[in-house]
Amino acid sequence: MTLGKHRMSPASSLTYLRRAGILFRFDNSSGTCGSAKIMCKDHLVCKKCTCIPVVTTHGASDILGPKLKHRLLWVIRSESSSYMGFCQVFDVVVGVQVHCVALKLGLDLFEFCESGFINLYAKAGDFGNARKVFEQSPERKLGSWNAIISGLTHAGHAKEAISMFMELLKSGLEPDDVTMVGVTSACGSLGDLNLGLQLHKCVFQAKRFEKSDMLMLNSLIDVYGKCGRMELAYKVFVGMVERTVLTWTSLIMGFAMHGHVRDALECFHCMREAGVRPNYVTFVGVLSACVHGGLVQEGRRYFNMMIDEYGIMPKLPHYGVMVDLLGRAGLLEEAKDMVENMPMEANVIIWGALMGACEKHGSVEMAEWVAKHLEELEPWNDGVYVVLSNVYAGAGMWEEVERIRMIMKGRSVAKTPAYSATTV
Repeated sequence: MTLGKHRMSPASSLTYLRRAGILFRFDNSSGTCGSAKIMCKDHLVCKKCTCIPVVTTHGASDILGPKLKHRLLWVIRSESSSYMGFCQVFDVVVGVQVHCVALKLGLDLFEFCESGFINLYAKAGDFGNARKVFEQSPERKLGSWNAIISGLTHAGHAKEAISMFMELLKSGLEPDDVTMVGVTSACGSLGDLNLGLQLHKCVFQAKRFEKSDMLMLNSLIDVYGKCGRMELAYKVFVGMVERTVLTWTSLIMGFAMHGHVRDALECFHCMREAGVRPNYVTFVGVLSACVHGGLVQEGRRYFNMMIDEYGIMPKLPHYGVMVDLLGRAGLLEEAKDMVENMPMEANVIIWGALMGACEKHGSVEMAEWVAKHLEELEPWNDGVYVVLSNVYAGAGMWEEVERIRMIMKGRSVAKTPAYSATTV
């Protein structure tokens, strides 16, 4: 697609920026600035500042020479919506600088700037500044509410996100599909079924367009799945006219999470028959179902299918699930080989899965090997010492059990007391 060099009216500039932003996000995946340099030759694009986020995404801030920095100031004065680009590419340093300029020019309360800055600070985990931007506005638009709710949800502050949603309703504003996706995700994190049922009603009230329906209904499937009410999730699924990969994946993940192995695999089979291409998250759900069912052969087949048939390269979650699957089945050597031949370093979750398999099958030698890696990653974690002590105890090696206890005492590592929680 060739970008034209014709002037556009102010009314069409924002639409152009949004479309261009989507195209440029695809260009960012190459990890180079070549496309950005080409786009900078277009005077119109430079003036709208859409090329600048492409450059700064890959840490090449030095490419922003005096001319582009001067143009940036021109953009801020002429087209406030260009602020959104800095937040979308998550360049915090540049974003903060732009925020300072916005404050100086009195544009910080502009609708798009406000929601963009909230989004920027929320993604950076700086909720102090995110709240400050949100609370300083005398007339908050729905976009600002959505930004703060989504930010809190993605950061794991589910209760705060729900509280913010209640404040939104009290303010008299009507939530839209973006609001409901954020708040239902927060509800799913809490596993609060009663709240999920109430939000289901709000979802129907927030319906506007077909795309909006799909986004919200997908989030409802996710909520019911996380709450363990798969019959409700399936009911929502059946009632949908169109189903995307996200729809199928949410249902598969829900089935897998709660041990409905055959339902998860049957859903995956129907997904393929429907012509929907699975993504890497889909295969995490399918492999997880195999773990719950102890289906080693099926797990291997789906793992190879992901690579050979769909060209999806395994990531840490896939390797983690496969190590767990092999370890539970007692195939410790095969699990060890998979860990050693991974193209990336194993994380604590993968080592922990293998350690749990060693405890289950009483493999002292491999437990000691795994414990060394876990100790290097998290020397403060009591779990590795406790499990290794249990492995020694299972083998009747009481002197080693005492040695582990002395090590824990010498390093001031105490076993974390267990606890349970209920939802009232």
